[in-house]
Amino acid sequence: MKSRFIKGLRLLVLAAPFVATHAYAQVPAFVPDAETAPRGHGQVALLAPSRIGLSERVEFHTAAPGWLLLSPNGGVKVAFRRTKSWTFSGDLSAAIPTMGMRATSGYLFPSNEVSNAKIGPVLTLQSGFLATYHGRGGPSSSGDRVTIAVDSAFLVAGKGPAPLDTYAPLELLLAPATARLRVHAGAHYLLALSETLHAFFGFDGYYLGASPAPRRSPFVGALNLGATWNLSRRVALTGGLFAYNADQRATAIVEGPRGPERRKVRSNDLFPLLDLAIGF
Repeated sequence: MKSRFIKGLRLLVLAAPFVATHAYAQVPAFVPDAETAPRGHGQVALLAPSRIGLSERVEFHTAAPGWLLLSPNGGVKVAFRRTKSWTFSGDLSAAIPTMGMRATSGYLFPSNEVSNAKIGPVLTLQSGFLATYHGRGGPSSSGDRVTIAVDSAFLVAGKGPAPLDTYAPLELLLAPATARLRVHAGAHYLLALSETLHAFFGFDGYYLGASPAPRRSPFVGALNLGATWNLSRRVALTGGLFAYNADQRATAIVEGPRGPERRKVRSNDLFPLLDLAIGF
């Protein structure tokens, strides 16, 4: 059985470069990009958003398959202006996270479980703007690029449960429903080390809507860095680290002017990333 698995794995690795020879070169799926996927081409990933080009300027995208089942969502990105070095685009997306919140109500939303309150239908919208500066080769190349992204997401219909006190990535994901508002601005740099290897680095800042007592800071900071290796024109492997700094109502005892006292401290969370993307 083991030998069959190894043989199959070898066959997959050997065959990958010859499959879908018309697939476009992979750009790290976790790096925002104002450029749209070519018409009829796109990529599907385990964790990162999936996307497909509908035309030369329009792209449809959705969340990772696992989250898509719990929160039906989708969006459209339109590249409304291209120059020799810049691409500007707008993005509009919608999500219905009701199913995911109901499935995790006993763990992420204990107050709803205790009160036996059922989370009702929830609809969130997000709109944003992206600007990407392309280095050598212009928009059609897989070279260096810098992207600025600004967007806001908010609750449109329904009543979401109280804001969470859990892992920062999950809090940010559900913030439009739980905090009613999430404003984001970020800057990301993609460095082409070779035709098949890219390194990326980025910073993101978030502002979340009001939280119930006890109050906490609405600001969240995030850093990410990693690399993507194009195993072929079809398959790309991404690895990296995501770091978050947020107020999760944690406290610590510190030495004050009148002796030990309890103070609020911000939490720092570090998450590894390993993802596989397949282009078509």
